[in-house]
Amino acid sequence: MQHRTPSSGQQILLKRVHASQHFQNTQVMVNPAGTEKMSEVIFRFVEPFKDDDGLVSKGMLEIAIIIWNASFMPSDMQRKALEDVVNVLPSDDSEARRDMFFIVNMLLERKRQYFSNNKRMIMDYHITGSAHSIHVDVVSTVPEGYDPE
Repeated sequence: MQHRTPSSGQQILLKRVHASQHFQNTQVMVNPAGTEKMSEVIFRFVEPFKDDDGLVSKGMLEIAIIIWNASFMPSDMQRKALEDVVNVLPSDDSEARRDMFFIVNMLLERKRQYFSNNKRMIMDYHITGSAHSIHVDVVSTVPEGYDPE
């Protein structure tokens, strides 16, 4: 009987990138030298939303990634994207919608205040988690002017 080790999040992302029509002529670099890991950046970005065990939910990580990318949009497109995030919630749940609006705006402010120099877009991600840990693998653009040499 053969046992297959489960694919890592990184392997899953690499397969998706290679299979995608959007990335046909794209060079993929795994952990490019001299660049900060975007997965670590995202964890710092959502730090205020950690629970008592120091974990962030998968849903919160997904919202954070959406808001991170929306922060690069022109203001009218950004406003529409943020409305779309809030509008996922039922229209009759005004408290949840208010909470989401607060979260979205807090994340945008964190991006402006603490991460304004980071212009890297998140192209894809894979989140795995258990009761005691959560792990994010990220495919992102490299920093502007990045030179691997």
